[in-house]
Parts: sequence; C-alpha cells; structure tokens
Amino acid sequence: MTKELFKKIIFKFYHYSGIRFISEMINPPSNAEMNKSEYRKPSNFIPWIFSIYIIIFGIASSRYEGDINSYKMLISTFQSHMGANNITDVCAELAPLQKVKVSVEPDFIYFWETISSFYKNEPYEIGKQVLIQTVSTHNKNLQNATLYMADLREANLYEADLREANLREADLRGVDFYNAKLDKTDFSKAKLLNAKFGEANLRSAKFQNATLHNAMFISADLQSTYFNGADLYNATFKCAKHLRAGQLNTAKTLYKVTLPEKLEDRETLNSTLFEKPDWLEEALKADKE
Repeated sequence: MTKELFKKIIFKFYHYSGIRFISEMINPPSNAEMNKSEYRKPSNFIPWIFSIYIIIFGIASSRYEGDINSYKMLISTFQSHMGANNITDVCAELAPLQKVKVSVEPDFIYFWETISSFYKNEPYEIGKQVLIQTVSTHNKNLQNATLYMADLREANLYEADLREANLREADLRGVDFYNAKLDKTDFSKAKLLNAKFGEANLRSAKFQNATLHNAMFISADLQSTYFNGADLYNATFKCAKHLRAGQLNTAKTLYKVTLPEKLEDRETLNSTLFEKPDWLEEALKADKE
C-alpha cells in the first residue's frame, strides 16, 4: 500500500465517521479555509444516525422501566393481599400474574435488543421469583388454595399445608414438599420432576397424568393416593406407607421405580409397566427444555 493511498483511506475514515464533523464543531474552520475550492463539508451522516439511536434507546428504556414499574405494583398488590385477605382466593391470581410479559430490556451496545424492545415481550423472571417466594412465605396457610397452572419451580414448601389445594397443571419441578400436609391435593397433569415428598401426608391426593420423573416419596403416607396415568419414571417409594400394588397398576410407567420393601399385593403388579416405554426418550428430552 502506497503512502498516498494510506492517507486517502485515513482521510475518508476521518471524513465519513463523523470525527471531522465533531472536530469542526468544536474548532470551526475560518471563512478563508471554507472558501477554498478543495474544501468539502464534513459528513454528518454517522453523528445524525447516532443521535437518532440515542433518542430511540431513551424511548425504549423509558418504556421498559414503565413496564417493570407496573409489574412491580401488581406484585406489591398481590403481596399485600396475601398478607391480609383470604389466601385461598388470592392464590388464584398467581398464575395469570406470572404470565404478564414486559418489553425486552434494551441494550445500548447490542442495538438489535433495543429495536426488538418495541415489538417483543417476555416474562419478567425476577418478578416471577418474587411471587414464588411470596407463596413460600405463606406455605403454612394454603389450604384449599387455587394454584392452577402456577409456576412454583424450586419453591420451598417444606411442611406446607396444602390440603385440598388445586395444583392441576402446575409447574412444580424441584419443589420440596417434605413433611407437607397434602391430603386430597390435586396434582393432576402437574410437572413434578425431581419433586421431594419425604414424610409428606398424601392421603387421597391425585396425581392423574402427572409427570413425576425422579420424584421421591420416601416415608410418605400414600393411603388411597391416585396415580392414574402418572409417569413415574425413576421415582422412589422407599419406606412409603400404605401403598398398594393396585394404586401403581394404573400408572403410565414404572420403569426404574424403586418400590418399598413391604408393598401390599406386590404379586399383582403389572410387570409390563417396568419395561422401558417407547416414548420415554422423547419425554426425557422434553425434561431438559
């Protein structure tokens, strides 16, 4: 590359990048210099685009902050109701509130995130975690609560009182129900992967069509508990109380299930349920999503 070509490249960058425009705004050329035939006005295209982008970013940021503040007000209202009103009725507001979406947070560096903030919305994960924590705080007083389709992943419901609660289709992955009162609780179609039911009272609870991969029922009271169509892959029933073979025969699968040593009517178990089902691999892939 010749020295002359290098100078031309440097000048073009200086001219079109906006550096020359800013430089001449700070230190304007004299009239004599501007009247010279070789003088060219500096390009202001890049500074103009940059100014427009700053305005767009400011609008997107204000919009995002407005969405967040509105959501925080909804959360605050929910929290105050949980502390003062009939909790069983207030819990019904949880799932719809968790589905509220806010605009994508704009990012000054990654301009496409700023642009997408005007048309793309997403769940506010921090707010969802605050809501889960709020329910966990009141876990001793959730009898008859309606938590249909609620997202309570990883919630600490240790010793919770959820008797006769509606947890149908709820996302309860990784929830700790240790020593909880779950008499007649409805878990139908719920996601209960890695859930822990150690020493929980699950008398007459319903797990119809629930997904219970790796769930632990160690020392749980399972008298009259329903497992109709439940996916019990790799579940553990070690030391479970009052469990009968008839309750498990209605399950979707018992592949890799650990049964209690003293299982009533063990000889009546359907042996085909312990075989690996064809659909299991797809189900396990879905677990990771």
